Amino acid sequence: MDQHFFLFSVGLLWMLVTNVPVNSEKSSTDMVLNDAKSATDTFSTTPVYTTTVSPTPFSTIPGFNIDFEDGTIAAWTEASRRSVKWKVENKDSPWELDNAAPAPVNGSSYLRVDRGSSLSFSVAIFRSPVFEVTLGVRRIDFTFSFWIRSKWPQFTNLEIYIVTDGKEELLRTWYEYADINNRNWQTRTFPLYWTTIGQELQVVFYAYCGSNVEDAVAIDNISLTITGGSTSAAVTATTPFLPTEPPTEPPTEPTTEPPTEPPTTETTTPETTTESKTTIRV
Repeated sequence: MDQHFFLFSVGLLWMLVTNVPVNSEKSSTDMVLNDAKSATDTFSTTPVYTTTVSPTPFSTIPGFNIDFEDGTIAAWTEASRRSVKWKVENKDSPWELDNAAPAPVNGSSYLRVDRGSSLSFSVAIFRSPVFEVTLGVRRIDFTFSFWIRSKWPQFTNLEIYIVTDGKEELLRTWYEYADINNRNWQTRTFPLYWTTIGQELQVVFYAYCGSNVEDAVAIDNISLTITGGSTSAAVTATTPFLPTEPPTEPPTEPTTEPPTEPPTTETTTPETTTESKTTIRV
């Protein structure tokens, strides 16, 4: 009896041992490793940084934005060196009745080149306040309206220069609008550029107005739109804006009277700016 019970017990133990899967240990280990891997994937220790930049308007530069409706040129400077000058004109009382300007885009006043009763030919110069690019500025857009008319195609001209570190560089020229049939104002916007924070900038208009009755140059609604970013200064202050065209040297005033026939191209030389200035921080 005892011998049979012993043999039965041994047989039962053998069956239990032989029926256990040989890979059970491996499967359990794989489950543990897989669970650990999933936990590592879910809770990664590698930091991920994201940056979002949204435009934020800056305050207006005092005296820069100007529409001439009050009859003055505010913080801007009339810098012409001869009898031809920039002067505020009202559409209801033009000084050249045979060549009155078209109605401006807004209001009734604008800035026009005044050649006097003799209709003298020269260069009229108009300078903005000097302003400094401060930390946080991301973009500066310049906007203005203009009207040009010329007896000879592309003779009368309007040019815009940017002054940086005392050097003038050409930004845009609008001679293609100088046509005897032009009776419309145009409005343009383009970016100004800088290379370093703290750099001082200035915008300058040069108008070449002929001596014919049909010649005219006028500007209006000048403004800057300055934007920055809502993130740190290190993000918002590192993107300069470059001119779309290679800069040329600034012009000088002509030394001779304009021709009575269609003009040919002239060569100009740079001028040196030594005027005093008041810097306005952006």
